[in-house]
Amino acid sequence: MKKLFEEVTGKTVYNLFEEGTDDKRYGITVTSENESVSICDITTVFEKAYEIYELLIKNFVSPIHTKYIITDMIS
Repeated sequence: MKKLFEEVTGKTVYNLFEEGTDDKRYGITVTSENESVSICDITTVFEKAYEIYELLIKNFVSPIHTKYIITDMIS
């Protein structure tokens, strides 16, 4: 796993990461004081992953809601 971007907003940390060598896949981790969630293999398109990452940051999404929002965005 290779961390591409990290953003800290208040007590929440957002990370966009890349997995794989030939077949790159992107994921996002959101961590706050008491919670953490890591969603792997969201997409193989960097632009789409970055768009989701920015949306989570812009809307101060907590770890507990991250999975549901990402699922809605990619389905």
